[in-house]
Amino acid sequence: MTRIINSEIVEYLSIEKRNYMDHSIPTVSKCLLNGIRKLYESDRYTDVTIYVENQPLSCHKVILSAVSGYFDAMFSSGMREATSEKIALQNISLKTFKDILSFVYSGKDIINHETAEELLVASSMLQMDCLQVKCEKFMVHNIDNNNCLNMWKLGKTLNCGMIVKVSKPFVLDHFQEIAESEDFLRLEKDDVLSFVHDENLNVAREEFVCDVIFKWIKKDEEKRKTCVTGTIYEFKVFVNDFRLHFRCGRL
Repeated sequence: MTRIINSEIVEYLSIEKRNYMDHSIPTVSKCLLNGIRKLYESDRYTDVTIYVENQPLSCHKVILSAVSGYFDAMFSSGMREATSEKIALQNISLKTFKDILSFVYSGKDIINHETAEELLVASSMLQMDCLQVKCEKFMVHNIDNNNCLNMWKLGKTLNCGMIVKVSKPFVLDHFQEIAESEDFLRLEKDDVLSFVHDENLNVAREEFVCDVIFKWIKKDEEKRKTCVTGTIYEFKVFVNDFRLHFRCGRL
């Protein structure tokens, strides 16, 4: 009987040891996130109501402040919003802010092809670095000829280093296909020049760049004639490792 008991004890301890080493055992961070989610879902201890598109959303100041530099500054500013229990949030859609709250309170994966851009804009505005980095990573891993120019412009506007670092070289490398697109023809002058002057521009022949520039001008000829200084354009084109300078004539 003693041996049986000892054997059972050894087996029990062995199982417990495996369970202890099992990664499924909740960590403090998991317990905390689970507790925060339950508090949010049961609307307990909420101390601020965020109004988005006139819809009230009950939240916790400490949680919002912990993940958002925007809210942290707001609630510690000493201004009216710091003590107010009602805050109106502008320049963000109700759906996007609800998605953000799901991310904050439950860790839900909210980023996909339909939401990534709007979430990036919102996370930048709210100074939510953790969400912004996730959005940037998703976008650069899904870059293609159809979205790279808009991605580059958005990255510049929001000062997203990762997006700019990936998207501009992508445009330069696929320039011959992208330069034929409507997105390229809608670019501002300085943006066009930033590509055609880049030493990493990948084109098969320098004449192609000249053709692209004239197509860009003709897209909005009256406006673009007047916005360019002088009547002769000089462009630097780099083909492979050889630097070629040429002129593209008069308008």
